[in-house]
Amino acid sequence: KRKAVESWRSAVGEDLLTRSEVEKLTGVTIRALEHYEKEGLLCPKRTGENVANNRRLYDEHDLERLKRILILAEYGLELAQIREVLDKGDARLVEVLEEQVDELKRQENRLRNLIMFAKFASVTDTELFEGLIAGPEDIDTYADMVRGSRAYKNAIALLRNVDDDDLQEMFDELGGIVEDFVTLDEADGFRGVERQIDRFNEWWDRNVSPVDDAGFLGFWAVFEDDSLLPAIVEHVGGEIASGSLQMSAFFVCMRRLMVKQGAVIKAVAEASDGDVVLAMEQARGVAEAIWRVMGASGEDCVAGDVCAAGEERASGAELMQLCMSVMSYMEDILQDEELMAYIDYKREVALGVEDVAKVRNVFELMA
Repeated sequence: KRKAVESWRSAVGEDLLTRSEVEKLTGVTIRALEHYEKEGLLCPKRTGENVANNRRLYDEHDLERLKRILILAEYGLELAQIREVLDKGDARLVEVLEEQVDELKRQENRLRNLIMFAKFASVTDTELFEGLIAGPEDIDTYADMVRGSRAYKNAIALLRNVDDDDLQEMFDELGGIVEDFVTLDEADGFRGVERQIDRFNEWWDRNVSPVDDAGFLGFWAVFEDDSLLPAIVEHVGGEIASGSLQMSAFFVCMRRLMVKQGAVIKAVAEASDGDVVLAMEQARGVAEAIWRVMGASGEDCVAGDVCAAGEERASGAELMQLCMSVMSYMEDILQDEELMAYIDYKREVALGVEDVAKVRNVFELMA
């Protein structure tokens, strides 16, 4: 098409071309030319009056307009938008292209997130379609650990009782964050994803629940159980925006955990080769870090005892199972070279698959 476009001006000169000749020169079919004319996009100045067969004849101006139509179509503009741009000139063109670039970014991010979600489903051992519909079952099961906590109950109560004015302000801000999340520049990669998750966390911290107290599981539980939050996110970002947001928060959480606990995990792995008792002692620190990051270390989630409401708190076995699952998530992430190249953009993760596997085995002994 580009070569054809470049040759149009020299090929046409002062001559008039029939539709068949335009088709040969440009590759645009006669049917397409007829459709453009029907839609009012391209109406030849000479319609063939007093010419045999009443043929449409195209001059240089018509072909220049056709070139613009094809270029705008490449940006995904609909015919009505193209006609508006051609009629109103460059000012409207800039506006429409800015709108279309945002839409193309949305499409690009949607495809990327679908690919990433397939990896997310694999890492969490979830059937893909079930994951897209309801999210990973094991993460939601672990989220039960925090559903009896005060932080969770306070967050749900806050969301259900906030007055309309404050609610509108909260969700206007959230809408802006989601809009930026679904139109990220692909060149920013995971750095951009992490930046938007941090913005979301700041919003969550101010409007829902302290992030450090709730942890990842606290966020997951509230987001899954409150119908309003996902509705707002999907209204702004589309039907997969909620799952993409949860998935991105998961990968940010796992990357940071691998970076911050990398040295300790390697030390536990090394100790496990010769002194299992020492390895278990050191692994306790890793376990506590996991509980803290996941939100399972609050007073309502400590192993043993009973909550004030009569609900049982997480048992030691459940907490260790959470640790083993987190280690399994890390193993699968580390084994996926493409995924690691994407999320570890700073090349800060110094762990090997064997290191993580050894620590998971230590957790199994502790359990």
